[in-house]
Amino acid sequence: MLKFRIAQSTLKRFFSQIIPEEAQKEADLRKCFTIIQSVEVVAANKRLKILQNKIEEHKDKKMLILCNNEEGTSLLKKDLQELFIFPRTLSGASLSMQDNHIIKNFESKDNGLLIALNNYFKKINLANVSCLINYSIPLTIEEYNEIVLKYYQDAQKGEMLSFFTTNDDELADQLILSFIESHQNIPLSLAEFRRTMIYKSKTSRKWK
Repeated sequence: MLKFRIAQSTLKRFFSQIIPEEAQKEADLRKCFTIIQSVEVVAANKRLKILQNKIEEHKDKKMLILCNNEEGTSLLKKDLQELFIFPRTLSGASLSMQDNHIIKNFESKDNGLLIALNNYFKKINLANVSCLINYSIPLTIEEYNEIVLKYYQDAQKGEMLSFFTTNDDELADQLILSFIESHQNIPLSLAEFRRTMIYKSKTSRKWK
């Protein structure tokens, strides 16, 4: 684990020296320590129960849930309705007049639950959002960091929970580095997942 941390630190310094944008991004992320980030490494079919508990925890506050695609948005809405939870949703290919009304209504209140596609987060003012959920983790680390920065710029503080499945393994290293850059504690479940990946890789090479 120590070697892994040293390698990450060396890599980070290297990129900061040769790519100014990387240094600026790291500086921006450092400001976001008041956005408390966490990760749940979990099977996709186990996310709903955790989400239900999180919604109950923030029931009198404002929450935003982001999904990667329209199908995921629709399925989540259906699953929540079966639990008698009725969120508003933004899931079309483009925003309609009704969608803009939903956004304005969400922004004007101090509570409420909204599900939206990832690409719509820039169009929503996140002020007073107490919790932001990445129900499906963003496809790239750049998009993940953009969400963190936008949340900080709009709300200054809040809670951001991301669900991480085994299908997201290619993002593990970059996500850990993002946590380091934004002065967050690396989630134990994510660190353990990374150690398991390394062990499996070494075992696989050993038996080839």
